[in-house]
Amino acid sequence: MRFTNWLLMATALLLLFSAAWLLFNIFMPVTV
Repeated sequence: MRFTNWLLMATALLLLFSAAWLLFNIFMPVTV
């Protein structure tokens, strides 16, 4: 049960990081 919870949390963090990286790549060239 604990392993599944950790895996879910890791997946959520990875998705959040991917979304942030995508937004960064989209909006950074506009500001610079």
